[in-house]
Amino acid sequence: MLGFSLSRLPDLDYDGHFREKFALVPGYWYYFGFGHYRYGMLIHLASVLPAGILMVFQFTPVIRHKFITFHRINGYIVLLLCLVSNASAFVIIPHKQGGNRITSHAVEMLMCIITTIGIFMAWWNIRRKQIDQHRAWMIRTMFYMGVTITARLINLAAGKVISRFGNYWSVWMCDEISFLYTNLGMGLPQG
Repeated sequence: MLGFSLSRLPDLDYDGHFREKFALVPGYWYYFGFGHYRYGMLIHLASVLPAGILMVFQFTPVIRHKFITFHRINGYIVLLLCLVSNASAFVIIPHKQGGNRITSHAVEMLMCIITTIGIFMAWWNIRRKQIDQHRAWMIRTMFYMGVTITARLINLAAGKVISRFGNYWSVWMCDEISFLYTNLGMGLPQG
C-alpha cells in the first residue's frame, strides 16, 4: 500500500501529471476533466493517497506500543481520510475505468460499503476496549482497500487478453467520441 500510494502521489497534479501520464482510458477526461466527477476524483486522490501512506505507521509494532498517542491520532486521521475517500469514490464510480458495466459498478460500490463497515467496526471495537477485534477489523479493512492494487494488475493482464480476441466493443455517446477526436487533434471521420 505504501509503495502504491507513493507511486501515485504525482497524480495530485491533476491537470498536469494525472491528465497526461495517468493511464486513463482514452476519452475519460470527458468526465473527469469537469464538474462533479473532477472534484470527486480530486477529493478521492487527496484523501486516499495520504491514508495509504499514513496507515503504514498504524501497523508498525514499535509505534503502536511506544507511541500510543501518535497511534491514536494517526488512526483517527487515517479513518477519516478513508471515509472521505469512500464518499468521493461513490461520486466517481459511474464513470471509472469499469465503463458503464453495471457489474463492475456493483463490485466497486460493494467494496466501498464493506470498507466503510470495516472502519466503523474497528472504531466501535476500540471504543469498547476490544483491542483484538479492533486489530482484526483494521487488518481486514486495509486488505479490502488493497483490492484496488490487485484489480489494476488483473486489468493489465485482461486488457492484453481481450485485445488479442479483437472483437471487444464498447458503446460511447456521440459527445464522448467528438470530445476524444477533438482532444487528440484529429478530424472527425467523414461518412
